[in-house]
Amino acid sequence: MVKRLSSAWLLSILLCAAAWAVEPPLALSPEVKAELDAAVTGAAMADASVTVLVQAVGAYDAGAAGLNFLHYQPRERPVLYSHNPELPLIPASNMKILTGAAILDRLGGEYQFFTTVRAAPAVDGTVENLWLVGGGDPALDLAQLRQLAESVRAAGVTRVSGSVICDAHRYRDKFPEGWTEDDTLWYYGAEVWGIALARNQIDVTVRPGDAVGEPAEVSFSPESSFVRPINRLTTGAEGITASIEWSRDPATGQTVVSGRVPLRVGASWSQGMAVANVPLYCATVFTDFLRDAGVTVEGGPDVGHWPVGADEIARFESEPLRVSLRGMMKRSDNLWAEMYNRELGYQLNRDGSAASGAQAVREFLAKFGIDDSLLTINDGSGLSRRDQLTAQAIMGVLLAMADHPMRDIFYDSLPVAGVDGTLASRMKGTKAEGNVHAKTGSLTGRSSLSGYVVNASGDLLAVSTMFNDFKVSAGEARGVSNRIFEALANWQR
Repeated sequence: MVKRLSSAWLLSILLCAAAWAVEPPLALSPEVKAELDAAVTGAAMADASVTVLVQAVGAYDAGAAGLNFLHYQPRERPVLYSHNPELPLIPASNMKILTGAAILDRLGGEYQFFTTVRAAPAVDGTVENLWLVGGGDPALDLAQLRQLAESVRAAGVTRVSGSVICDAHRYRDKFPEGWTEDDTLWYYGAEVWGIALARNQIDVTVRPGDAVGEPAEVSFSPESSFVRPINRLTTGAEGITASIEWSRDPATGQTVVSGRVPLRVGASWSQGMAVANVPLYCATVFTDFLRDAGVTVEGGPDVGHWPVGADEIARFESEPLRVSLRGMMKRSDNLWAEMYNRELGYQLNRDGSAASGAQAVREFLAKFGIDDSLLTINDGSGLSRRDQLTAQAIMGVLLAMADHPMRDIFYDSLPVAGVDGTLASRMKGTKAEGNVHAKTGSLTGRSSLSGYVVNASGDLLAVSTMFNDFKVSAGEARGVSNRIFEALANWQR
């Protein structure tokens, strides 16, 4: 018996065949190429080192979530624009593209980080010491640590005769090569350990006192018994310009605030600062939370290695990597990137160092045939001024992730132009808004933007732009990369 295909089925087959028969664009239109040439060689980039690479990926499927597209037929991904694609440049936070892709490839989207509490078996509710052991969770916050303390009490521990000891030794290299001493003072250069708490940073806010000559008011968040900013700030006359100096006390590691602020009603100034000695910070806060939960702790907080044989009595597991990766990519969080870098190293050879993390990234690149011979990888975040990537290598990662089982997670983790993350205020009101998923990067004299853009014809394009040593403002440099992505978004072939 011969079955006849219904007209609906036949139409569906024809539409699918037509979609799969979409031919790739072989070149940009003359107008778009001229626009990119003008952006790359214009006055803003005079004397700068510039690399730009654009490559076709596939026919984008706008009706599906994530990075969904149809391969061109023939199955090609032609280079549409190329300017110094093999020139190694400082990538800034475009390094996070490699870090994020590598950890997704190695661990998968469902991987969870963990923080545990260990101790010798309790006797009548008493343990000698309690170890808080970091498992690499970059997102651990105060509420979650408090929950962990309550779990310890629920497990039957009522008294710690010794100390709460934090073991954060899963990772090392708290400051990678190429970071400056100044970096380590600010929130974006927080210490890297095997444990993190509230992103290892505090927000310090200063307000004028009640009268000229009086000390200014200094507050901080989140509050803890460990952090105690040193206030050397005074209140000056109403008409003066605020002069605030931020530093770190070498003896205590505490933030020092000095200078003068004007006597002005309602005025305030805030700054994000890194917390020094993170393991002791975590041990101190956890001790306070245990006491709040009804556990008596007789000794002071300490730092050390948990002993073999100590039992796990409580555990907190993070959100899956498919969720937490968005925190690193969209917010461009350096600490999260560095902890991912160390976890890559730890998973590779049980060495949670920056060098082992870099080795793991290189193994990821080799797996997908991406040349790393011109690259220098010193960290996971791109804060190191000694990092160097090429647009060719970044493009290789973008194309590899387009075909990867984790591609939707990777694509959705990237900031979206005019919508969220570090691209929330860029390219608004243009065709690029909502059509660009890309990672930003910014250091003094360096700017980068790499990711994906969908053009007016429905072509999914991968794009990498990096600019070094420009003399214009950072905003003007960002405007050049915006111009490139906007021109591609407007392109209809």
